Amino acid sequence: MANVLLIRYGEIHLKGQNRGFFLRLLKEDIAAALEEFGAEVTLGQGRYYASGIADGGLAAAVDRLTRIFGIWSVSVAKEVDKEFSVICETAAALM
Repeated sequence: MANVLLIRYGEIHLKGQNRGFFLRLLKEDIAAALEEFGAEVTLGQGRYYASGIADGGLAAAVDRLTRIFGIWSVSVAKEVDKEFSVICETAAALM
């Protein structure tokens, strides 16, 4: 069970032809904020994902991300296989 931060951004879709520029800029800001945690930042399905952050650094990482302009919300999640039984076991363990 690896920790993943789910990072939602807002209003970038309104920027029109400059959208790619703003997405790159936001990714660079996220990567810079999480540099000391050794996080890998990826874009997928309309949000960013930051992985590779240890349990002890999650709260500090979330705090830093919430201060970046353009980020709507940050959620802590667990990365698991796309298999229903694994998802159920992980959810039960987290409860």
